[in-house]
Amino acid sequence: MTVFAMAGQSILFVMPFVKDFFGIPNDIFVLWKILFFVFVSFPIYQILLLFWALLLGEIHFFINFIITTFRKTAELIKITIKK
Repeated sequence: MTVFAMAGQSILFVMPFVKDFFGIPNDIFVLWKILFFVFVSFPIYQILLLFWALLLGEIHFFINFIITTFRKTAELIKITIKK
């Protein structure tokens, strides 16, 4: 649980820098902010999850966790596209 908490706190710390890097202004439509956060924060969160897992010695569990997450996401996308 500590790794998830550390990754979650880290993503909140990192996202303002990412927004500045991509040049996202603060006065854009809220929906665009939400979409940006969802699609950009997910891969960054996965990287931070691996980083904290490596530091805390839980890397094997979290590599399997991330692989499983991506497989389930891919299956969900395939099911959605077929409809």
